[in-house]
Amino acid sequence: MPYLKPRVGILVTGGQRGASYCIKGVGSNYMAAYPIADDDIVDTTGAGDSFIATFLAAIAMDKAAVLRSKVGADRALRMACIAGALTCMKAGAIAASPSLQQVISMLIE
Repeated sequence: MPYLKPRVGILVTGGQRGASYCIKGVGSNYMAAYPIADDDIVDTTGAGDSFIATFLAAIAMDKAAVLRSKVGADRALRMACIAGALTCMKAGAIAASPSLQQVISMLIE
């Protein structure tokens, strides 16, 4: 893989209002939160942590796509939104964090 120049970017999380990114040289986008019913929300503790961890993991897994294309960055943002939502559906922070496989299975649906 060729060396990737560092990018300047910002990631804004808004909880149930969704999230946005702006990455220099890639672009920007807003994405609505992954929809879950109010009755399914158990605990929001750790949702933001899961969101950020998943966004960073998506970058680490596919650095070239995320940092060079809007499609890759959009996919990383969607994965992060899904992870945040899934975390809200269980009690606790660490125990509620979804696995990568759970996030990917929701991404495919």
